[in-house]
Amino acid sequence: DEQWIEQRRAQRRRPQPPGGKAPAAGQDSAGEGRKRSATEDAVHRLLDAKTINTGKAWLEAINCVRANMPATVDSQLRAISLLCSVSLEVVGEITTSQGSNPIPETQQALFGCLTSNLRSVDPSVLLECMDMMLHARITEKVFVELILSQLFVHHRTKPELFTAGFTLRAVGALGRLEEELDIPPHQGPSGQRFLPLLSETLVRQLGQASAEDFSLFSSTYLLEHLTRPQQHEVIHRMAQLKVGLDGEKLTLKVAGAVEATVRRHSELKESMSRFAAD
Repeated sequence: DEQWIEQRRAQRRRPQPPGGKAPAAGQDSAGEGRKRSATEDAVHRLLDAKTINTGKAWLEAINCVRANMPATVDSQLRAISLLCSVSLEVVGEITTSQGSNPIPETQQALFGCLTSNLRSVDPSVLLECMDMMLHARITEKVFVELILSQLFVHHRTKPELFTAGFTLRAVGALGRLEEELDIPPHQGPSGQRFLPLLSETLVRQLGQASAEDFSLFSSTYLLEHLTRPQQHEVIHRMAQLKVGLDGEKLTLKVAGAVEATVRRHSELKESMSRFAAD
C-alpha cells in the first residue's frame, strides 16, 4: 500500500512535458490520456485515506467506493482489507450521532459484489474470501453457501488442487467461521454436499500433511464435522507429527485447542488409541 502511495506522489511531482500539458487528474502516469477507471480510483482513495488517516479523508474515500464499486475480486478484497485497517479513533469520528457506522455497510456491499465473480476465481481465492469474512466480521451465511458451492465444483473438476495443505486450510477457515461468527457451514445445501467430500479428502491426504499444515486446523471442525473414525485418524496423524511440540505458536495453539476438545469429550478420548491419547 505504501509503495502505491509513493508512486502516486512521484507521478504528481513529475515535471510537465515540454510543449504539452501535464496529465489531467485520472490519467495514467505516462500522460497517454488513458482515463483511470472510477472503480480503480476508489481503491486509490482508500489508500490515500489510510495515509492521511482522518475521519474526513476516510469518509470521502468510503463515499467514493460506494459510488464506484471496484469491479474485480482482487480490488474488492483489497478494499475490504483497507477498511478493516481503520483505527477505532477514526471509527468514532465517522460514526453518526444515531450510531450508524458506514464501514460495515460498505464491506457488506463489497462482498455482495464479490460473490457475483466467484465462478471466475481460483480455489485459493475462495479461501481468501472466507478469511476476509473473518477479518471483516461479515456474518452473511449466504456468502459462505456461495463459496462452498464453487469449492464443490472445483473438487469435482480439479480434485488434484485439494492437496493436504489446501484441504487443512479450508477445514480451518470453515471451523473458524462456525466458532467465531456462528456460521455453521453444513446447514445449506452446498455445505451438505461439500463437507462430507472435504472430510474424506482430509483423511485421504493426512499422509502428505506436515506439522506446519496443521497450523490453521480447527478443533471445531474436528468435533462437529468429522466422523469418529475420521477424528481418530486426524488426531493420530497430529500425534505422529508431534504437532505443537515444534516451538511454533500457531501449531501450539492448534494442539492446545484439540487437546482441550478431547478432554471435554471423554467418550472421544476413551475411543482413541493409546498412542494418540498419550
